[in-house]
Amino acid sequence: MSPIYEQEIKCQVCGKVVPQTGKGRPREYHKECRRIAQQMSWLEDIIMGMEPNADNKKYIKSNLQRLANLTNGWK
Repeated sequence: MSPIYEQEIKCQVCGKVVPQTGKGRPREYHKECRRIAQQMSWLEDIIMGMEPNADNKKYIKSNLQRLANLTNGWK
């Protein structure tokens, strides 16, 4: 077994240990966490490509706040 598999690799999103199969490249994310990380990167690219105006800014900020509020009450 490769030395990297002997270490516990923690997910870059949730911080929990990611199980390793011992084959191929070590996993850095859980399946769900990887999807969130990909979508956040995708969203950032889209926002950076948008025209910076007051309407876009208001729409983006209000929806990001709405998404952030979904985590209220998480333990």
